Amino acid sequence: MATRMEGLVLQTLDRDGQARFWLDALGYRVTYQDDDEIDLGPQEGEPGIEICLVVDPGVGPKTRQNRLHLDLTSRSAEHQAELVDRLLAAGASHADVGQGDVPWVVLRDPEGNELCVLEPREEPAGERSGRHRGAPCARPRGRGGLLARGVRLAAGRGP
Repeated sequence: MATRMEGLVLQTLDRDGQARFWLDALGYRVTYQDDDEIDLGPQEGEPGIEICLVVDPGVGPKTRQNRLHLDLTSRSAEHQAELVDRLLAAGASHADVGQGDVPWVVLRDPEGNELCVLEPREEPAGERSGRHRGAPCARPRGRGGLLARGVRLAAGRGP
């Protein structure tokens, strides 16, 4: 029997700053907050998973690519460009992880965690064929790095 992912925990040095960034990036809302964590979730009636942001002073500054990352979808080429512009204005930066010339955009959040803004895709995520559901992490020839290793990145400590 399959199980469902409940959420994603992001260890962060700046919980409030990361919360502002991801609220804007995903169009989410705050679902819970205390002195140690802020939980973000989709708007009422919208699909999506919860993200729990926790302050972890022991995490230290990011020094390598993450082992897991978020892929954000877009509805059209215009929407993809708008989303990238909005994320850049919110503090993201472009990232080169060896992806080469691809139709998605690789960014880093304000703490350096990589994320991808995917090009519009016609088939639903669960119906795509190929490695990694459309191969967004396919190995570019002769390049190393996170995407080249076929690994997704996220927000947490590296190995």
